[in-house]
Amino acid sequence: MRCSKSTPPSSKSGQASAPACAAISCRACSTWMTASSSCWTWSACCRPRSWNNWSHRPSRLRPWRALKFKDVCLMTSALSERAFLQLQRFFADASGIQLASGKQTLVASRLRKRVELLGLPSFDAYCDHLSMPGNEDERQRAIDLLTTNETYFFREPAHFEMLSRLLRGPLSTGAIRIWSAACSTGEEPYSIAMSLADLRPDGNWEVVASDLSSRALDAARSGMFRMQRLELMPAGYLQRFCLRGTGKYAGNLLVQRTLRQKVRVLMHNLLDSGAMLGRFDVVFLRNALIYFDAAKKQAILSRVIDQLLPGGLLFVGHSESLHGHRLPLQRVDKAVYRRI
Repeated sequence: MRCSKSTPPSSKSGQASAPACAAISCRACSTWMTASSSCWTWSACCRPRSWNNWSHRPSRLRPWRALKFKDVCLMTSALSERAFLQLQRFFADASGIQLASGKQTLVASRLRKRVELLGLPSFDAYCDHLSMPGNEDERQRAIDLLTTNETYFFREPAHFEMLSRLLRGPLSTGAIRIWSAACSTGEEPYSIAMSLADLRPDGNWEVVASDLSSRALDAARSGMFRMQRLELMPAGYLQRFCLRGTGKYAGNLLVQRTLRQKVRVLMHNLLDSGAMLGRFDVVFLRNALIYFDAAKKQAILSRVIDQLLPGGLLFVGHSESLHGHRLPLQRVDKAVYRRI
């Protein structure tokens, strides 16, 4: 039995991240391997340094001494109207997304831990902290926490069926560039890459994945996902393009290194007029427009279409409508438009 070894890249800091562990896949197996150490596994020696001293023994777990957790929770439990309005303006300026007035509980639940970790007495103090010069890292953390990142592989399968038809037809030859805009944690761009690797094995293609959230982009770069995200993945793709984690990584999959290398992940704000990424044959801009008002939606669509080649296709979410927008687009299917 012949086996091959692939090693995911390490993190920029020089420390291996959780998914950046050696994986051995047995290519002689016709079916996806079980969690057998003789076939492949993710090495436990590649744990991040911060895990090295962790112990599962209860005796190693010590209560907080200097800070009374229940007191902090009482202080930060209420999000004042002033703080919510400040956070609303901050998030709108940073992302273009307007938090609805009924989102106070959601905002408080997502930011409370940061307020506690910083030792601040209230959300009002946290807002003041965000506005201070030099706190760019904390502002990015707040954006990450307020951004919705839930998605899964091959979401809205009809779009991927159409993509497959294109790859068998007009996009069967020549170089292809596809942009997964607002890609979240990466399930969409890797779904696109799997389709391309299946139907365009020549490798003459590139997938660009972009998002505003650094936390989501870190997850996308890692290529490691929970198994629950792959319910709609076509039969055979799991065996061909993914590795299964064992031990502490059980319940996770790792996208193969060769496929990860074909997906370029970068930070990009859809409202940034100067951020042009080149020209694309296909753009996926799904389930993002619903968060913007009409004026911002028009601006985003205009910039995206400027980067779409004539005849190229734009995919939007099934719940999204472009009705009322003056755009050089022709509807070809549900939530699919061609640039004219």
